[in-house]
Amino acid sequence: MVTMAVSFVALGLLGSKLWGLIAGVILLDLAMQVCHVTNQTRIYALVPEARSRLNMVYMTSTFTCGSLGSYMSTYWWHRSGWWGVCGFSLAVMAIALVGGWRLARHGLDRKPLP
Repeated sequence: MVTMAVSFVALGLLGSKLWGLIAGVILLDLAMQVCHVTNQTRIYALVPEARSRLNMVYMTSTFTCGSLGSYMSTYWWHRSGWWGVCGFSLAVMAIALVGGWRLARHGLDRKPLP
């Protein structure tokens, strides 16, 4: 998640330059791949015999939230430009990070579903 935050900051600060855009996209892709693999590893450990169903829910949620994020990024692009998109992305990432920390603090992220 920290790499994702760094990538949004890099894209915000250096996105107007080609090398900054390339560096930001590489960092963002790296962070997304790490999050994706980590999330799939965690959900597969919940109920091993239900892997395909869990993966279906995970991927449906991922694509649904991704399309909603794309829509909202378009809104912020028209409203505030590049900084609006990067700021919106940082805000969503911060909300997810705080939510993950709260779940981990209460131990809810490691308990399997009943």
